[in-house]
Amino acid sequence: MRYVILFLPVFAAAMLLEILVAPLFSGMGGAAARPDLVLVALCLAALNLPERQAVLCGLAAGLLLDSFSGGAFGTCSAAYAAAAFVASRARRSIAHDGIFTQILVVFALSGFVEALCLTRLSVLSPSFDERAAAVTVFLDAILSALAAPVFFQVRRSVFEKIGLLPPSKPVIAIG
Repeated sequence: MRYVILFLPVFAAAMLLEILVAPLFSGMGGAAARPDLVLVALCLAALNLPERQAVLCGLAAGLLLDSFSGGAFGTCSAAYAAAAFVASRARRSIAHDGIFTQILVVFALSGFVEALCLTRLSVLSPSFDERAAAVTVFLDAILSALAAPVFFQVRRSVFEKIGLLPPSKPVIAIG
């Protein structure tokens, strides 16, 4: 629970940064694509925390987004909790210190979360454009994946030193 409380300001800062950079990406391909920085921060937490704490972080990040989104309450919290669960499970089977792996995990989870949120919109709106939604999901996933290495590189230099994440295990070379 300690890490969930400590990560709330990080999620809020990521949400604010996402709002500030959104106008930069408003004209990409006619779709309103933007990097999901809250999801990138959540992936950072979920890949480094135990499963229960990771899912609680996802729920907290989703509730934070739900409280400011103005949409149906609970959609983001369910999607982000599910993404945190998948990332936490993936932590056991992949080496998540490589940049390519980080980009791939964030790309997949961003596409998953955006598709869930847009599915809700397609049900609620009769004039929903599936092609524009697919382009937006794809562009969001790409932009989020490209932002991931920056967040992940900050992990050791900042997050571990201030106690936001448990220390990473040193790599021991055998040979």
